[in-house]
Amino acid sequence: MSLSSKVSLVENNDEHSIFTSRPKNTLSTRITTLDTLKAIHPSKVFKNGIIDTPLTSLSYDDEGRYILTSGTDETLQLYEVPRGHHVKSIFSKKYGCDQAIFTHNSHTKCIFASTKENHILRLLNLNDNSFIRYFKGHDAQVVNLINSTSSTRSESFYSSSIDGTVKCWDLRVKGFTASLGLHSIPLIALDPSNTVMAILEIQNYQINLVSMEKFPSGLIASKNIKDVLKKYSLTPVCIQFTNDNRYILVTTAELKHLVLDAYTLDLVVYLSGGIPFTERQYPDIGCLTVTPNSDYALSGSGNGNILIWNLKNLQNGASSKTLAPSATINNKYSLSKGILPRMIKCNPRYEMLAAADTELSFWTST
Repeated sequence: MSLSSKVSLVENNDEHSIFTSRPKNTLSTRITTLDTLKAIHPSKVFKNGIIDTPLTSLSYDDEGRYILTSGTDETLQLYEVPRGHHVKSIFSKKYGCDQAIFTHNSHTKCIFASTKENHILRLLNLNDNSFIRYFKGHDAQVVNLINSTSSTRSESFYSSSIDGTVKCWDLRVKGFTASLGLHSIPLIALDPSNTVMAILEIQNYQINLVSMEKFPSGLIASKNIKDVLKKYSLTPVCIQFTNDNRYILVTTAELKHLVLDAYTLDLVVYLSGGIPFTERQYPDIGCLTVTPNSDYALSGSGNGNILIWNLKNLQNGASSKTLAPSATINNKYSLSKGILPRMIKCNPRYEMLAAADTELSFWTST
């Protein structure tokens, strides 16, 4: 059956299925094997509210049942994963929206960054679209917004901004509870145990590990990675820990990503093989993700494919500092339907990943 006979484009973010529909609530457990990854393909595609407007962030709730996106069309979009269903659109025409994330342990509340009028962070009730609280403190665009990874600090979240600061917030308090001033735009990530924050200062190439018990002081380790980045003229756009706490992954715009030792901050390997995406005006959360078991890294590529690297047997100090993909997921629909994996994220609970550019797509093995 041809693609055209299966795809029926509809308006206003209604979904269209690329493949034959499958029974609801039949997604299996999280991705664990290379064979599973190689079988993944786009199985559901959702049009953005305004055609050809970029999405800039996507996030899952803690259980992996819901996805939230933000876009340059100034809307938030809510989706239910098991049913493959678009739930609702939330308009933010007055304030704009970016870096939208669910609050910890909830799919009914979210936080997002304003892009118009000011740079206030906003806590939104997704049930009735009402604002619960505003968080003032940043003087420029917010580039990262992340939740605490600890169940004992479920009310905490963190942000970084072009204003050169990293701030700690509490959902119950309007003002920030701590702030760290830096000399460069910072990218941030929390380790899974919520004990360490990694901060990469983009312009001066410095990566720091900071104890969360002593934030904003409590520097644990620091390393300048200018030589590592400049060797291939790389521009970092996102950082993240693997779930086993072994590595810090640095996503780059040139799609030659870095794997750093999470303790020494030494380069373990470059992940090679990616084709850069066409440059666009709007930043996003990056095209690199890790499977929940930390065995594999996946990255979107400018030709629409997804590359897979095996992280299981990496050794620090290995003779070869470049790792080629173990496999490639060929996306034959990337050109005909614009299903590009400019942003991708593995689901924390289900055997699927989400990808986005101007449209959101669900990738499954069924």
